[in-house]
Amino acid sequence: MRFPIDSTRLTFVVADAPEQARDFKTKQPKTTPEGAPVFVVSLLAMDGKDSAPVRVRLAGDPGLVQGQPVQVAGLVLNKSSGASDMSWWTADAVQPLAPAPSQGGQRPASAGKPPA
Repeated sequence: MRFPIDSTRLTFVVADAPEQARDFKTKQPKTTPEGAPVFVVSLLAMDGKDSAPVRVRLAGDPGLVQGQPVQVAGLVLNKSSGASDMSWWTADAVQPLAPAPSQGGQRPASAGKPPA
C-alpha cells in the first residue's frame, strides 16, 4: 500500500549525505527499471514542535550535503504486508531550498576583517 504524505507543513534538513541504495541480498547497487541509480537520503523532518528521522529513497543522485534545507515532493510511506511487514519512504524529488552550507569549517577570506 502507498500512503501519500502532505509535506507542505513540514521542514526538512539533510541529516546525512545521500548514499546509493544496495540490494539487501546481493549488496549490488539498486537501480530503477529505467536504469537510474536509487539513492537513500537521511532527512530530519520537523513540524515546529517535534522532529523525526526519515530515510527517503529516490531515483538519481540529488547532490545534497549534510545540513542543507530541502523541499520534498511526492513523499509516500510504502507498506507491504504478509510474512514480513515492511515500510519504507519514497519521494519523487528532494530539492535544495538553499545552497549547500560550507564544509570543513572554512571561512570566507573576508571573515574577521574589518570593513574597508
